[in-house]
Amino acid sequence: METRCCRSYPWSNVSILVSSFGLHFVTIGMVTSFGVMYSELRYQYHSGAAATSWIASLSSGLLLSFGPVAGILEKRFGCRVVAMVGSALIGVGMVASAFVPSLYWLYFTYGVITGIGFGMGHLVANVTVNLKFDKRRSMALAIASSGGACGNIVIPWLTTMWLEVYGWRQTFLLLAGIGIQGIVFAAIIFNVRTSNESHKHHHSPEHKTLGAEVTAVLKTKAFLVFSLSGFCTAMAYFVPFVMIPELAKEKGVSSTDVALLFTVTGVSSILGRILVGVIIEIAQTNRMWTLALALLIGGVSTIGCAFIYDKWLFIAYGVILGVFTGK
Repeated sequence: METRCCRSYPWSNVSILVSSFGLHFVTIGMVTSFGVMYSELRYQYHSGAAATSWIASLSSGLLLSFGPVAGILEKRFGCRVVAMVGSALIGVGMVASAFVPSLYWLYFTYGVITGIGFGMGHLVANVTVNLKFDKRRSMALAIASSGGACGNIVIPWLTTMWLEVYGWRQTFLLLAGIGIQGIVFAAIIFNVRTSNESHKHHHSPEHKTLGAEVTAVLKTKAFLVFSLSGFCTAMAYFVPFVMIPELAKEKGVSSTDVALLFTVTGVSSILGRILVGVIIEIAQTNRMWTLALALLIGGVSTIGCAFIYDKWLFIAYGVILGVFTGK
């Protein structure tokens, strides 16, 4: 299966990790930090929780659901082009969001335009690592995906500070500057492609067509179960990052401490990813059972948030959320 993603340069592995890390930083980091903007937008537009949360729902939903379209575009134009266009869309969407006259325009500017950009960047961030690394793939994915956790540390702090100093419209412009940095990370992956073995299979007369491969995969029960699990997980993954900050503020937690909650979650996520990656590589533990246990603990702890009122309990929850639900 040929793709435009690779050439075997000595630095290609490092370049893929750096680019994937950066794209995760921009996409996941910006989506999960929307909770900081959520409270401000509710205040500015005097809007309800449901109306405001649609912005985050659209952007985070498109980050994942746009994946199949982004995959087709990647096959046609290559990883570099898709990631660069996606990063440009993030910037355009953020800039446009700074000038909207009403909340509902944000559904299109932030929700749709930026969401599509997130989806394109996120697809490339995952595809490049999976294609390039056969050995030590778990560790490579842990390192690359830690970019999202780092974004979850840095971007909420910056957003909180910018909101206090510049206001929400100027904050969107500054966030646009972060978004377009994905273009730089996309440029690094210009010369990355699949292995020679995959290239040979592409020219083999026995090579299956894309349609046949898709059909075969869809008939695999393990894949269907995994897809259903992933679908349910993806639907709920971003909800705590949007709703918990508002919940914490309602229970007396300050904006500064909410930003600290994001930081704790991000740091815990980084450590959790690396630790799990090492355990899986060394102990050869079952990935599916590890995932199931992590999601169970993360889900139960999120239910418990409805019954906590202390700042330190929220921070303890941030540790659990970061360690057990890190993507």
